[in-house]
Amino acid sequence: MLYFSVKTFFHSILSIFFRHVEIVGVQKIPTFGPCIFSVNHANQFVDAVMLVCTCQRQASYLMAETSYKRRVIGDLAWALGVVPVKRPQDSAIKGTGSVSITLVEKNPEEQENDDAFQEDYGGGIALDDNNKSYMANGINTAFTKELQAGDKIRPPGTPAALKIKEIVNDTTLIIDGRMLPDDFETFKDPKPFDILKRVDQKQVYEKVLEKLASGGAIGIFPEGGSHDRTSLLPLKVGVALIAYSALEKDGINVPVVPVGLNYFKAHRWRGRAVVEVRIVCFCFNCYSCNSLLTDSNDFSLANLFLSTHRHWVTTKQVVPSVERCAMSSWTGSKIA
Repeated sequence: MLYFSVKTFFHSILSIFFRHVEIVGVQKIPTFGPCIFSVNHANQFVDAVMLVCTCQRQASYLMAETSYKRRVIGDLAWALGVVPVKRPQDSAIKGTGSVSITLVEKNPEEQENDDAFQEDYGGGIALDDNNKSYMANGINTAFTKELQAGDKIRPPGTPAALKIKEIVNDTTLIIDGRMLPDDFETFKDPKPFDILKRVDQKQVYEKVLEKLASGGAIGIFPEGGSHDRTSLLPLKVGVALIAYSALEKDGINVPVVPVGLNYFKAHRWRGRAVVEVRIVCFCFNCYSCNSLLTDSNDFSLANLFLSTHRHWVTTKQVVPSVERCAMSSWTGSKIA
């Protein structure tokens, strides 16, 4: 009762702020059984509210612990069954010295190994092209004392934190480039940086897996933070990790529901929004969240794009029904 009371309140707020909200593909959402909503994060608190108001399923969303502890916001989040998550960036500390970032070129043997992996395990799946390593060169730094492999550093102006792959010495780090955006640019001029220590999310995953095992739904924003870009930030591995953990621990093949949120004149009064839901998928057989987004700020043009996209699906494509997907995921069996 409390959940639906809060939902009604938020629905009234959205109907005042937005002139029109178009919902595409809502019938594809499983009506029962566990599922994971994977959603882009373009408008901070509005995104979760938009999903709560447009989705028939009662879902528990993952939310930054700092926001969860705020008055009013935290109370409403509690009423919606939100799961608080402690993020590394919420407890960032200033690092000693300054760093510059350069690209590390692969030797022929490493490139040959990557090509072999793509050939053996690609299986038609598009692997991340940005499988690069970067080197952080420090000035007056103390990497061995302040950092560990798996921690992250964040120079100012970078779109994402840089995950540490290896600590060579006090002034040299090897950065894992797989989680960086394609447009990431190196810099030779030393800059100050923040340290984001690795956070153990074991308790969070236990709560999430317990929710899925009981047939509930979970909502995740895999970018890890809100932004105003028209493209996605590098995605975290949380969705895949939760799906595989549920399969391994409880034998549940949890369907992942990709959801795209597109806002038009979002910062103006009486703007418009489009919520698009794609076909549920399982682990590797997933739609990219990028395919749900459009970088046009013109609603008419975006609407034409969405209409064309919906009619473009070939008649030969066989789409399993939502109910069948949900039943298969609930029993842990595979869809033929």
